[in-house]
Amino acid sequence: MKKYLVKNKIPSGEIITDNFGDNTEKTVINSIKIADSLHYTSIVSVSQYYHQTRIRKLFKKNHFEHITTASPQYFEIRDIYSVFREFFAYYL
Repeated sequence: MKKYLVKNKIPSGEIITDNFGDNTEKTVINSIKIADSLHYTSIVSVSQYYHQTRIRKLFKKNHFEHITTASPQYFEIRDIYSVFREFFAYYL
């Protein structure tokens, strides 16, 4: 996703990545900690489109309301499986 942002003219130094979350919820919690330490009041989540609904849900579950999302505008064949998987992941 960082490559996508840089390609779309976002300066690399303005992008914060989480390299320690080994699942979505841990990444959300790490992102909130980073945002709090930097006194940020909002976050932009950059991920595949099918993943964003669950990401927003997890931010809200952890009491972080100001989350917006961005996703690349392309479709890959693996997205069929991923959309199916995300449906179940959202409700678990």
